[in-house]
Amino acid sequence: DALPASRHYGADELHRARHRRLLRGLGAHPESGGRHEGRGGSDGLLRGSDPDPYHAARRWLRASRPAGLCYAGGDGLQGSAKTRPASMSRYQVGLGEDGMPVQWESQIAQPNIFAQFLPPLGWFDFDPLAVAGGVHDYGLFPDHFYKIEGVETDHTGVELGVPIGPWRAPPTSLNVFYTESVMDELAHLVGQDPLEYRLRLITESPRHKAVLEQVANQAGWGTPLPDGHSRGIAINDWFGPIMGAITVVAEVAEVSVSKRGKLKVERVDCVVDCGLAVNPDSVKAQMEGSIIMGMSAALFEQITLEDGRVVQSNFDDYRIARMRDTPEINVSIVQNDAAPTGTGEPGTSPIVPAITNAIFAATGVRLRRLPIGRQKLV
Repeated sequence: DALPASRHYGADELHRARHRRLLRGLGAHPESGGRHEGRGGSDGLLRGSDPDPYHAARRWLRASRPAGLCYAGGDGLQGSAKTRPASMSRYQVGLGEDGMPVQWESQIAQPNIFAQFLPPLGWFDFDPLAVAGGVHDYGLFPDHFYKIEGVETDHTGVELGVPIGPWRAPPTSLNVFYTESVMDELAHLVGQDPLEYRLRLITESPRHKAVLEQVANQAGWGTPLPDGHSRGIAINDWFGPIMGAITVVAEVAEVSVSKRGKLKVERVDCVVDCGLAVNPDSVKAQMEGSIIMGMSAALFEQITLEDGRVVQSNFDDYRIARMRDTPEINVSIVQNDAAPTGTGEPGTSPIVPAITNAIFAATGVRLRRLPIGRQKLV
């Protein structure tokens, strides 16, 4: 039978793909049927879930009248939601007499997201998300802005049986935490300032160096702070390995840790070089939202499994950052007349190591596991 005239309404990030799957599942040509995409942005916990429009359409066919399907929060967390992959890494770095790296070896183990869409990536055990955003020796990707000799990187795909999908800034949300934590630890090991140590490794990218210096000046890097307060710094770029249109973001986090170990992110300074900022207010909003999202993930957000099922059911037991957790945020945009680049992704990742590096500066405790949660800080 011919499919009745239909129109699919949705406000999710993957609306176009879902619309095509919906029609294909109903036996219709993927280009038939109307589609109306509202401004809803990402659909959060249900992102990437396939069944929802199809279930609504089956109800519509049976009832011969408009049908909708709504999901509660628990349906997302405990139902069809996909999480970003769990990941673990190990680094071995050899240092020269000047304290700079002369050998850099890293291994990463995590599920391979892209193998879901391109099975050959799984056959050959190649995961692009284990490479981009970190120091690597893969010729398929541009070199990292830290110029280091003797690089040898490796990664291993691990199948955990848990549905996975991309999280904001998929590769850098993992690899920047690793890389910037290692950089901070090396600087401490050789007794050098974390900012100066990074600058010594950025020898061929004036943009990255300028952004790092600007955010340090803006944050008052090196100036005195109240007792229990410290700063941490981190930098990353985005889209270089994929599109060649690089956005550079550096952030400094100021945190306080009380004598009882209570953590508070007090202030975040951010500098972004995204080419020509056509709408500066939008760029600043993207950075502010990215910082809060990354901070929330670093401090609180965690999915745990028990008997093969997600324990968390809604935002009463899946904690996210709230207004009381939000720090003072200062965003500056580098004046640049080059072609505009993206700002939706690059602000999320550096806030995480900026916070953990600041915690180390305040307490001497190096955090190597996320989220921070209730880990002992003093």
